[in-house]
Amino acid sequence: MRLLGSIENKHGVNEPGYEAPVDEPVTVEDHHGPIGYLEIIGSFVVPIAGVIFAIMRFADDEVGPGLACLLVGALGFACWWVLLLAI
Repeated sequence: MRLLGSIENKHGVNEPGYEAPVDEPVTVEDHHGPIGYLEIIGSFVVPIAGVIFAIMRFADDEVGPGLACLLVGALGFACWWVLLLAI
């Protein structure tokens, strides 16, 4: 007899009534949904917020809304640049 036994004996695999566990599919829940008004307005008015919102979206593996936040932030930066040059 082995000192600690085999892993099959420990988990009862060799028992007559043993059934292998069934793997259930993994579901991914959408936490945030589409890009919101706060993210659009915040990214446009404060372009740095667009980068922060994009990082938050990329961290949740939401590439499309993250790129949208970056683009709106870039558009806001361009508008601020034109506004400041006009003064």
